[in-house]
Amino acid sequence: MTHQQYRTAEPDPDCQLCDGPTLLIRLFPPECRPTHRWLQCQVKRRNIPSVKVGHLRFYIPAVVRTALQERNTIKARATR
Repeated sequence: MTHQQYRTAEPDPDCQLCDGPTLLIRLFPPECRPTHRWLQCQVKRRNIPSVKVGHLRFYIPAVVRTALQERNTIKARATR
């Protein structure tokens, strides 16, 4: 990829930094979307990774999605 192609390529929105409300909109459908307060509590418990820039906190949707899947997926037991 040349420098010009890199500059004009559309960035993947799933890999861009976003704020809390935007993260919730991208990850959850409206009928089961948690609140921003829930997100803040999960970050405080270190269940959801975030990037802190000064006093601002940002999220990478793909990384948060992976963290939620790893932490909250219930694995089925093998049956005999």
